[in-house]
Amino acid sequence: MGDEAEARSESACDAAGSGDLVRLDLELERLWAADTQPAQILRSAMGHFQKLLQARESAARGESLDMVMKRLRPPVHFSRSTSFKNQAQRWSSDKLGEALDMLLEAETLTRTTAVPAEAVTGRALMNIAAMAKGRM
Repeated sequence: MGDEAEARSESACDAAGSGDLVRLDLELERLWAADTQPAQILRSAMGHFQKLLQARESAARGESLDMVMKRLRPPVHFSRSTSFKNQAQRWSSDKLGEALDMLLEAETLTRTTAVPAEAVTGRALMNIAAMAKGRM
């Protein structure tokens, strides 16, 4: 994935994790226009939500989110740190597990069925964004 596609993918993940449906829709449109593969977006989203889960669980043990974010590999880019911190505080570990399950299911669907991968990817991320908004 190129640098621009990777940045857009991270932006889409932030939008989903923040519950920003409008921004998520815009970022997905940009990713599709750039011919970014749905599998790449799903892998990026899984990494993002795994990092959130790791940060959330470390914070629950009393560690500072700032220190946890610096330890993550790769670390959270400074331009995304506020958004990431807000997401780590917003999501529970259980809900993050559900989001990861949705992403894994979406990846499986894109590999094993004829359902359009863009539709499956978009639906999974939109459902996750709805969870972040408290609508699911």
